Amino acid sequence: MDEHDRSWTFDRQGDPHRDRFAEGVHHSVDGPSEVSFARSGTAATPVRLLTPELLNVWGSPASYSPILVQRIKEHWLLFTFEHELDPAQRTTLVIDEGDGIAHRFYDAGQVTVITELRVMDDDEPIPPRPRFSRLQ
Repeated sequence: MDEHDRSWTFDRQGDPHRDRFAEGVHHSVDGPSEVSFARSGTAATPVRLLTPELLNVWGSPASYSPILVQRIKEHWLLFTFEHELDPAQRTTLVIDEGDGIAHRFYDAGQVTVITELRVMDDDEPIPPRPRFSRLQ
């Protein structure tokens, strides 16, 4: 993700297609489509976690509200959200205060965890397709 250029590239392990967003256009397996930067990450939850303030759990229109914030260790914040129509429906988000990134997101039936993150230098070229070891 390049926040300054408002662009990103996403590789899903095992998928030969590379999603990317640049200059207001989301390039996906379905072809290019114009969309705002704020909505561009809906195609890939890990991309959305890099900008947690754009997640749809911060109130309308998603109908979630934060009900609890807990500090975990020294620099992690655990947010618990509750659905306004069904209090039993909860979502949690863990944000690192140091980098502002949500490293864990637990949603209805889906868990997303960022296990590795590296900040690139401004002049560094986009790396080739990454390889990650399979989670056990």
